[in-house]
Amino acid sequence: MKNTGNTCNILIVDDIQENLSALERQLRKPGRKFLRACSGPEALEILKNHDISLIIMDIKMPGMDGWETAGHIKKDKNLEDIPILFITAEYIANEFIQCGFKIGAVDYITKPFEPFLLKCKVDVFLRLSMQQKAIEESRKRYQALFEQSNDSIIVHDTKGTIVEVNSRTLEFMGYDREEMCGMNILMLKPEWARSFVDDGLPRVLESGSSRFETIVMNKNGTIIEVEISASLLDREKGYIQAIARDITERKHVEKALLRAKEIAEEANKDKSQFLTNINHEIRTPMNGIVGVLGLLADTDLNEEQREYLGLLQESTQSMLKLINDLFRFAKVDSGNMLSLKTTMSLTQVLKTCHDNLLHQAEKKGLELLWGAAPKLPDRLFGDPEIIRQIIFILVGNAVKFTEKGRIIFHVKEKDRDKNSVLLHFYVKDSGVGIPEDKLDAIFNKFVQADGSNTRKFGGLGLGLSICRQLVKLTDGNLWAESEEGKGSTFHFTARFGLE
Repeated sequence: MKNTGNTCNILIVDDIQENLSALERQLRKPGRKFLRACSGPEALEILKNHDISLIIMDIKMPGMDGWETAGHIKKDKNLEDIPILFITAEYIANEFIQCGFKIGAVDYITKPFEPFLLKCKVDVFLRLSMQQKAIEESRKRYQALFEQSNDSIIVHDTKGTIVEVNSRTLEFMGYDREEMCGMNILMLKPEWARSFVDDGLPRVLESGSSRFETIVMNKNGTIIEVEISASLLDREKGYIQAIARDITERKHVEKALLRAKEIAEEANKDKSQFLTNINHEIRTPMNGIVGVLGLLADTDLNEEQREYLGLLQESTQSMLKLINDLFRFAKVDSGNMLSLKTTMSLTQVLKTCHDNLLHQAEKKGLELLWGAAPKLPDRLFGDPEIIRQIIFILVGNAVKFTEKGRIIFHVKEKDRDKNSVLLHFYVKDSGVGIPEDKLDAIFNKFVQADGSNTRKFGGLGLGLSICRQLVKLTDGNLWAESEEGKGSTFHFTARFGLE
């Protein structure tokens, strides 16, 4: 029976029943349980079945006396740490004392004993016994964690001599325990990497711990990349515990990711160069076509020829818009679109947008209006070209999907701090509108609210995707509100520095 909770089992061994009863009465306290034995053999039998914290034993007993009984107890590995307090009526001579201590006694007390002295000694030895058991339980828990750890754990001294390893280390390194204990830890590293200094030993001795990455070599010569967490266990003895985690697979993944990143960057660079070249190659003949058509428009043409020329010019402008959208999207999508901030006039940017888009709206009989809330700062620090591109795309879409009515773009202040202002822009039309379930999808690449609109209105469905990326460059957001058949309002915010 083991001790449970704070209960201590005390074994009293004496061949006289009255002495057993007297001792128990004197020492009785809460949390103590007493077991009695009238002889040495009986005591040894009790010890087989009970977890004893302290033995109080008379020396003079018939048959097997106290010394002989103590000798048997101390020979048993499971019992040798139990403290034994001898009781004797004999005069305690030096030879007598030495004999008892050699056997394994912790102290003596003589009969008739002084109750206070007896209680004090028993209290001390019980306390020491409980502390020793707590230490032993802690050691067992540590040993269990040590052995069951998924990481390799090695304990070595400051010279590198290995004193203890766990099972994972043996599996990890391919050695037997007998081979590793006593081996120098530098033997676990290849010849070209045998250095203590590089592995942070000075840092461990100075600060008590260190973390670093290194390589080790197992018994069959395989090189393994590891992350070491080293800590000083005992500064006086110089024992260091090193926990090694295999990071070989992680390193392979990191290298593969790095290589993939390099390949992707190289491919992106090639793509950018290709786009630059093809942009030039396509725009050059297109500009030539536009120029020739302009010259042709200045010649004497009959009514039918001028009608054909007008259709050709419209088709050319549509083609140029598609080309512009494609190259703008490619530039934004590849991350090559940069925000070039400068001092700008908000009023001038809005007026320029209106003037450039007015003709496009008037051709469809639409009214195009713009405005700004009162007291808005005009002198701002931002990228005027990005704002223009966003407005061009949103107003261009509004013109495309509106058959009659008006289009308004407007700006107002949303938020301000000491150094910047957040402006809220919106473009409102009276066009076909967008179904509610499509309001999120329209910002994806190559998507329009209605697939049939692609044939009716043209376009690639890239404009709003480009807008979303451009708005991100202004530290803003883009969203839409719409009611099918009644029109749409597109909102975006953009942050500007205050001059």
